[in-house]
Amino acid sequence: VLTIAAYKGGVGKSTTAVHVADALAADAPTLLIDRERFGGSFRWFENGTGWRFDAVRGRDATAERVASYRTGHIVIDTPAAPTTDELQAFASRSDLVIVPTTPDALALELLTEAVRDLRRVEATYRVLFTIVPPLPSREVEKARRALERANVPLFTTTVGRAAAFQQAALKSTLVGNVRAHRSRQHAAAYVRIVEELKEVLK
Repeated sequence: VLTIAAYKGGVGKSTTAVHVADALAADAPTLLIDRERFGGSFRWFENGTGWRFDAVRGRDATAERVASYRTGHIVIDTPAAPTTDELQAFASRSDLVIVPTTPDALALELLTEAVRDLRRVEATYRVLFTIVPPLPSREVEKARRALERANVPLFTTTVGRAAAFQQAALKSTLVGNVRAHRSRQHAAAYVRIVEELKEVLK
């Protein structure tokens, strides 16, 4: 079970959930459970076609529905801005928590709180930098160095800032399926992220 969670909104949580679920589904049945109140990632799935994974709203994630994916992958898209208790409850039932964050100061401040709360329940987690501005910005490098000094585990792969992601959401498809600058490179980033998380879970 993989959980995607962040205290701050607008950091690509649902985008991460959809793309990680699809990449995982390349080698095993995968179910995305959307716990968001308004079902952002489920709406993305429901309005699209050709997905390699299945998805349900949280209220429809019955034991019977989930059972067939126990030997595959289950990805949970948590509510926006979960409470500490919610975050820790999800983490306690997960093999890995992916915490997406942008590299700006406000996001990193809230990330620090999430890391503190995950550590309190001894959760296995990794931080993923998303919506990373292109060079010559060095924002992500500074953020990475600061988190490494704090012994925060990080994905090596980052996800860049790109209009292609907004296009993908509007068209209810994956970023690699839209005609936009570097869209395939952005899609490949999620394949590498899944390769990294599989190494963590070995």
